[in-house]
Amino acid sequence: MACLDKLIREETQDVAGWYKLSKIIIILCDFDHAKEIYFILLNLLLENVSSKISHIYNELGLICDEMSDYASVLSFYKKAIEIRHKSLPPNHHFLSTTYNNIGELQMEIDNFPVALKYFEKVLQIRLKTCSPYNSSLAITYNNIGLIHREMGDYSQAISFFQKSLGTKQKTFTSYHSSLAITYNNIGEINQLMGEFSQALMSYQKPLEIQEKTFSLNHSELATTYDNIGITHQSIENYSIALSFYQKALKTRQKSLSASHPSVSTSYNNIEHLYQSMGDYNITLEYYQKTQNFKRNL
Repeated sequence: MACLDKLIREETQDVAGWYKLSKIIIILCDFDHAKEIYFILLNLLLENVSSKISHIYNELGLICDEMSDYASVLSFYKKAIEIRHKSLPPNHHFLSTTYNNIGELQMEIDNFPVALKYFEKVLQIRLKTCSPYNSSLAITYNNIGLIHREMGDYSQAISFFQKSLGTKQKTFTSYHSSLAITYNNIGEINQLMGEFSQALMSYQKPLEIQEKTFSLNHSELATTYDNIGITHQSIENYSIALSFYQKALKTRQKSLSASHPSVSTSYNNIEHLYQSMGDYNITLEYYQKTQNFKRNL
């Protein structure tokens, strides 16, 4: 480790070298080793009273998140915020980045009210510092929409998804894959609110985008097929629902490994559809496929 310490000292004499090394560490995905190297970097920066310390804490938070060490994640993010509060203006984009990271962490552990609080902080900063067409603003609207969806506040959710869509429409081309994600989110809310015709209209838009921009074996296309199938099943259009579920399954079988959880999702969807149709022989067939999948994990 002494040699590594020396190497880091040599490679981090300037900001460019330091950033280069930090990005390589993250790309390696060797998180235990990455943490060790970041702690060495942190000590070096403390010796030099560097302004980059908050960045190190933020990166350590990201690494611990990948390792599902959520207590450490929050601790590192809070240290980053504490330093940034002292050295940066209240609307600096570095603060919004760390607030966003905390919001995503809280969403990941289903702490939705706290996640919402942090995403609202992000929104306040980005509304003041970003142009109305900035993609970061669209992401923030989308995150707030996701939180409201999880909390069952569908009218607020669709409002923020529509704001996200409006921003993306001014930023991206009409067939950008990011638009498809937001259309799908809006369709899910339509469906949850029982607006099935509107949901199908919403899902048609991502389907057009994805069929134009992705290969026919893309996993996101399978998700849209599933969403359309679920909606048709809800209004008892069983034959159409089955058609879309089968498309989703074929797409996943071509694009994913046989052990991927999404393949099991397709089996499960088809199983429940046949159960709704009263065809219990085929229901049993797909039930057994689902159980075999679980046993082979």
